[in-house]
Amino acid sequence: MPVEFTVRTDDLKRATKQLQLDRKQFADSDFADLTVSASMVDLKAIGTATSIAANGKQTGTARLPLRVLVRVVDLARTYKQKESTILIDHGFAKVGKTKTSHPDIVVGVDSSVEISIPPSASVLDTLAVASMMSPEEIANAGLRDRVESAQKAVSAAVASAVAALKELNVGVQDITEIVDRRVVEAAQLIRKIAKE
Repeated sequence: MPVEFTVRTDDLKRATKQLQLDRKQFADSDFADLTVSASMVDLKAIGTATSIAANGKQTGTARLPLRVLVRVVDLARTYKQKESTILIDHGFAKVGKTKTSHPDIVVGVDSSVEISIPPSASVLDTLAVASMMSPEEIANAGLRDRVESAQKAVSAAVASAVAALKELNVGVQDITEIVDRRVVEAAQLIRKIAKE
């Protein structure tokens, strides 16, 4: 079932800019989750959340790539109206009479998963959080690209360390054990902080 809401265009622009902060290389791959109620739209992206007043015409949840949300805001601004009505359904978002399509736009998603990493999370923190989740939970939380990027960074770092320590007979397994231990320690610290 689609979601539809009317918001002040400037409020939506401000909220979207807030979601974009500190994304770095993930600006194009992070997702925005929207929860539309009768009077509010809650917007979340990894490590950031905000709410804006709205007239929720069709309540529910939606997920779309953050870059697509930015495009929706840009479309809304072209109408030069104080308020914009936005309709989101599977595969598209519509502002006024203008529609933008993307296969990753979905409605009815479970956006209740709380990810406690900042938008600029380190490779270690990303892997620590991912170690506490199943592959399905990682995908549902919109973390797949971040986890894959962190895994590639670790592989490159391990290869570099092995090459640098070749004369000392340090192998891939030696370095991998150190990395795995650091990920476990970071996950334990995150769990401890989360309990406090």
